[in-house]
Amino acid sequence: MATGTDTVDFGSTGSVYVTKDITTSGLTAASYIEAFKMAEASASNTVDAHIAAPMRLTCEYLTATTFRIHAVSDWPLRDIFNVRWVTA
Repeated sequence: MATGTDTVDFGSTGSVYVTKDITTSGLTAASYIEAFKMAEASASNTVDAHIAAPMRLTCEYLTATTFRIHAVSDWPLRDIFNVRWVTA
């Protein structure tokens, strides 16, 4: 099992959809991959913003060393949110 932390950046003007490619090892098309947000502040968003943001995170297998996080929101979000991920 691999774990990690990273960020998704919706930009200073806001967006409803962004992606982030993550590099790790040992992935297969049958791997379980999950990304999630925690109640923790980022460089530009508070704990409360992380809790309240209507963000859905979905992961897509790309290669044996890469997966993509898709971050989608019902309304434009701004700046950087922390995400954590796990693979098995």
